[in-house]
Amino acid sequence: MGSIYCPPGDGLLRAHLSLLLPMHEPRHPPTLDPVASARWLARPAAASAWLHEEVARRMVERLDIIRLQPQAWLHWAPLRGGLQAHQALRARYPQAATWLWHPNAREAAQAARQLQ
Repeated sequence: MGSIYCPPGDGLLRAHLSLLLPMHEPRHPPTLDPVASARWLARPAAASAWLHEEVARRMVERLDIIRLQPQAWLHWAPLRGGLQAHQALRARYPQAATWLWHPNAREAAQAARQLQ
């Protein structure tokens, strides 16, 4: 397969494709660096990051297409994931039971205090 820039049989096209294909092969799923993940979890989080709040806010806006109302929902790492989004979800689903979970007990307690 070629293009006007890389005719068929041109090694340049194959070289460029070889740079792209390894990321898309199903036998090589992306992984998280355990050291970087542990470092990120060890950092104290005083408040939710702006970008996390913005992404969560946009996701909450898209919940209009879902007709079923949840009976319960889980917020995974709410202090890092978005406290404002948590409040928006509680207002949207007031009858649903809310569960909080975080791998760090100190941050879980801090999030529970801030969300009450």
